[in-house]
Amino acid sequence: MHSPIGDKADTLEVSGRRACGRASAFADAQPTARAGSSGAELRRVTGSLERAQADLEEAMSIATRGGMRLHEADCHLEYARLHLACGEKEKARQSLAQAKEMIEEMGYHRRDREVAELEEIMNQDFGHGRTRTNTE
Repeated sequence: MHSPIGDKADTLEVSGRRACGRASAFADAQPTARAGSSGAELRRVTGSLERAQADLEEAMSIATRGGMRLHEADCHLEYARLHLACGEKEKARQSLAQAKEMIEEMGYHRRDREVAELEEIMNQDFGHGRTRTNTE
């Protein structure tokens, strides 16, 4: 004969295992998202732009599914850099705008310097490698 207390304990044990499994998956996803965006940066810097994009897409997917908004913002910053490396200035501006919006919403000001650096790069005249001034 089953005891109602025993059934409840079994149910709680199963629920607890599921919750631990979800927490573990979330904890495992954070380093994966960070590693993906770091891998994308390395591949971009070494000129493997297609592989950089694949790494970044995977990192963004993990961050989005896991609700890891700080990592999403980091991915948008790396997308901006990747688009610049590919000569896609407008896409870079869009990625930077998304990153800036998220950074402001979350108060993630640890990335303010990177945002400023990207804005400076985007204000450069790509054809001449010099910064535009008010007199030009």
